[in-house]
Amino acid sequence: MGFQEIVVIVLVAMIALGPAKIVDFSKKLGKFTRDVKRTSENTVNALKREIEDEEKHKNEKSESDKL
Repeated sequence: MGFQEIVVIVLVAMIALGPAKIVDFSKKLGKFTRDVKRTSENTVNALKREIEDEEKHKNEKSESDKL
C-alpha cells in the first residue's frame, strides 16, 4: 500500500469517525496489529522448532540404522 492510499484512508476515517473517535480507533488498530504480528511470529517459530525436531529425529534414526 502506498503513502497516498494511506493518506486517503486516514482522511476518510477522520470524516467517518470524527477526530475524537479516530484516536481510540488508532489505539485499537495498533493493538490489533501488534497482536497479529506476535501471533504470526509465534506460529513461524513453532513451525521452525517442529521442522528442526523432525530433522533431528530423522538424523538420529539414520544414525541408529547404520549401527
